[in-house]
Amino acid sequence: MRYQSDYGGAAAGLSDKSLAQEGLMPPEKPRARVWRSYGDDPLPSAEEALARPLWAFPSWFLRIECDRCHKVQCINQVHMPRSDRLLRAILARKRH
Repeated sequence: MRYQSDYGGAAAGLSDKSLAQEGLMPPEKPRARVWRSYGDDPLPSAEEALARPLWAFPSWFLRIECDRCHKVQCINQVHMPRSDRLLRAILARKRH
């Protein structure tokens, strides 16, 4: 892939790797860990799961029961408009 129009004539003919080494391209973001509802991958610890956003658990249903009023809510990543929120924040808002 060539970046002549994006980075000017100095970057013409350079590969992606050499562009990244020279600081002309931003570094790639590391891939985020995702836990699927199927498979035999080990589940995250409670602390790790609470620190992750809801999109890290696609096709999972989260059952939330309020300790005070005992209301039960089931939510899914697909049905949440803001699935980038942390599980800790979602649980705090869904409970009283």
